[in-house]
Amino acid sequence: MPEGQQFANAVAQRGATIYLRTPSTSPASPPMTGPLTCDAAAQNATVVTLRSDTAIGAIVPGDVLLLGTQKLVVSNTISAAPDLVNGGDAFVGVAFTPPLSAAVTANTALTVRWSADKPLKAMVDAYPVTLVDGELILQSDLRVTMAAYRNPVPELAQQLVIDGVPRSIKNISPVRIRNDIIKYQLQAR
Repeated sequence: MPEGQQFANAVAQRGATIYLRTPSTSPASPPMTGPLTCDAAAQNATVVTLRSDTAIGAIVPGDVLLLGTQKLVVSNTISAAPDLVNGGDAFVGVAFTPPLSAAVTANTALTVRWSADKPLKAMVDAYPVTLVDGELILQSDLRVTMAAYRNPVPELAQQLVIDGVPRSIKNISPVRIRNDIIKYQLQAR
């Protein structure tokens, strides 16, 4: 078995699930939001309004709303707009499939799996104190090691979502054995 595949297997067993996010600009997706809530909706509804204290950008087809045990796949593009009645921002008219299997009460919290996020396994660690210099490496930065085998090549324009928090990629260092890249070490801020 090649070294890259062996390393990938080890990371798959011991690593944490994180997400590699590829943001788009037209429309801006995934949106930047605070916590999202759902307005009240009846059983079998296929459209909802989502609200947040702050939201910029759009929800796009393929995003998945996780509402309790229900997985709802978004089928339209809806941009955030100011909510002039309740304050904050709202995504009005988010269509999805399948229909709601149960009614939803107002202000129900939900999670979204953005279509721009690709799950992968990685080792996530803090930087050793001896490497933290306050400029190139901050105390809050994370060192992320991901296998190259069967994973996309990371880019500086992407983000890593770790424990639900989007982090920019500040540095990418490929690690090779012979001429083969077996892993990437990323600096996440």
